[in-house]
Amino acid sequence: MSEPAIEVIDIIAGYQPDGEAVLEKLSCVRVKDGYALAEAPLFAAAARLDVIQLVDDRGDYKVLTRSGNLTIRFVSKHVIASVLDEYQVEFEKLGAEISNISERFFSITAHVSIGFNTIERILAEALKSFPESAWAYTNVFDSDSGEPLHWWSSMLKEQ
Repeated sequence: MSEPAIEVIDIIAGYQPDGEAVLEKLSCVRVKDGYALAEAPLFAAAARLDVIQLVDDRGDYKVLTRSGNLTIRFVSKHVIASVLDEYQVEFEKLGAEISNISERFFSITAHVSIGFNTIERILAEALKSFPESAWAYTNVFDSDSGEPLHWWSSMLKEQ
């Protein structure tokens, strides 16, 4: 059986101060209702394996199915290789995946069942070791209101 074809789509990851959309290119697989994300977005409010549907040709989208994955963006003035040397194995031991690695940032995909406290403990340690760094969840808070999305609540109740 052949592997599903990977496609690249543009989705809106945010807006410039002048209102112009910022697009993020993402690898995905076409599924019945939309696209399953094959990688973690760095900026868009979705996660690896979420199923999204494009709602227009500009790149607006809605998440149809949450995979249970959290996406965390980590940025630093330090060389990212140094951060990863110290913390990548710790995240991978939990089943998390590191991607989008560049000189100054990377993303972490971690299933919500790992627990926010566990993830945030490791990130706090990383900030102590690399103080000119910051991290943010990309799919936990509403981008307009800043309120938690709470999509994980029903998943954690099932466990």
